[in-house]
Amino acid sequence: MKFQCFQDFDAFAGSVRGADSTMLLQNPTRLTWSISHLDLCGIHIQLGQEGSGNITEGKSRSNGYILFIPLNHAGAHAANGTALDKNSFAILEPGCDFCLRCKTEHDWCSIFVPSHKIATTSELVESSSGSEKMRCLVSRPNPELVAQFRALVGPIMTTAVNYSEFESAPAARCAAAELRKSLLWFLGRNKRVSLSLKGDRSFRERKSSVVLKTC
Repeated sequence: MKFQCFQDFDAFAGSVRGADSTMLLQNPTRLTWSISHLDLCGIHIQLGQEGSGNITEGKSRSNGYILFIPLNHAGAHAANGTALDKNSFAILEPGCDFCLRCKTEHDWCSIFVPSHKIATTSELVESSSGSEKMRCLVSRPNPELVAQFRALVGPIMTTAVNYSEFESAPAARCAAAELRKSLLWFLGRNKRVSLSLKGDRSFRERKSSVVLKTC
């Protein structure tokens, strides 16, 4: 895992991955910003800790999904103008325009997962056609899903801190497999979950089988 700490906001902004974006400083409290990066079989986890608020605008990568969850001060966060709370999260679909905002100092976590790692057979065809407009969406509050995410990602990051070779170890592949399963829940593709999103009640309710790629 790679950890970086900055006293310069622009340097911190340049270290954030997953999107072509511009990050603007807002309401600085502490002039310290840090970020951790962890790669698990192509799935990229970022953990950000910011001594300020910010406004981030841009376009997500065209080849994958981003899941964004505030870790504190959730009520100060918004995605494309829609407020988040402690039990909701944002999903950035591939190639979507987005604006993430937080008014105060905050911590956050994001996961980038390539489309081919977590997709249905029909969606692979749809994505290649480019006919569907991609969006930045905010979930309705779902304590179960958010608790599941935190219970999984927390130990992964802790292990990566304590074990420098974790990313290349066999355990990393097991962690990536569990993470993919959880992402299926988050993206509403698991039949056990009906994920209702603001402004899109039928979000990704597919009947085709899920294709999980191994590392």
